[in-house]
Amino acid sequence: MILRVVLGAPDVRLRAAIRAALDMTTSLPRLIALSLAPRGSAPWLPFERAVARVDALLREAIRARRPAGPGEVVASEAGDGRPPAVIDELIAAGSTEQELRDQVVTLLAAGHETTAGSLAWALERLARHPPVVDRLRGGDDAYLDATVKEVLRLRPVLSITPRKVVEPFAVGEWTLPPGVHLTPCLYLAHRRRELWRDPTAFRPERFLDGAPAPYSWLPFGGGVRRCAGAAFATMELHEVLRAVVRRFDLRPDRPAGERMRRRGVTLAPSRGGRVVPLACARRHRPD
Repeated sequence: MILRVVLGAPDVRLRAAIRAALDMTTSLPRLIALSLAPRGSAPWLPFERAVARVDALLREAIRARRPAGPGEVVASEAGDGRPPAVIDELIAAGSTEQELRDQVVTLLAAGHETTAGSLAWALERLARHPPVVDRLRGGDDAYLDATVKEVLRLRPVLSITPRKVVEPFAVGEWTLPPGVHLTPCLYLAHRRRELWRDPTAFRPERFLDGAPAPYSWLPFGGGVRRCAGAAFATMELHEVLRAVVRRFDLRPDRPAGERMRRRGVTLAPSRGGRVVPLACARRHRPD
């Protein structure tokens, strides 16, 4: 999905290359080892080769989307049948090839792993709450939005949002000096009993009762450093869940819910979010 949106079409080679590079970052011990080793040393070599492979394929895809000469329109707008993509907007803005590479890597890496994790959690939760699926089939957009928010509250993909203090910062009775690293815990904020009634229960309707208290729901962080892809990720969750519940009944493959497992910097279902999709007997056919 993210490849279609960013580059206009799926690319099997690029998908495999990105997956290979991302898989190298799912081990926390490996990330720590990389952070301690100098660039170019032995621990970095496999990852650098994987990134070089991604870069080569990305530059190939970028050049394929560029106009052939000055004043020529972007390929997807020239009538060749290719759908428009984010890359076309970046090209039209005059970005250099290196800038395009950096922007696309951010969109593909940060925009894939986190959203895929949220979708896995959403399906895992829906499979264990059939009444929620039944209500979603009614087409109530407000309830769909509440369901997405409840998934992100109960199963945030990121557990923390680290920040570095750049000027004296007051927190309660303490003043933190510049240079200190401050790490709010999203997971704990979403489970504070004084802010959330029955905080461990999956209850989407809690978001239909009004907006949550300020800074009590922050799966995308907050402030000027809030996730730049929050709106896009939310849209993806809405559209995928809407399509899934129209077509399938979801059942868990076992009664017990899945535990959280750290996958690099994200929190993923320990067994991958396994569900059993069954053809929906009351399949909704969109107009």
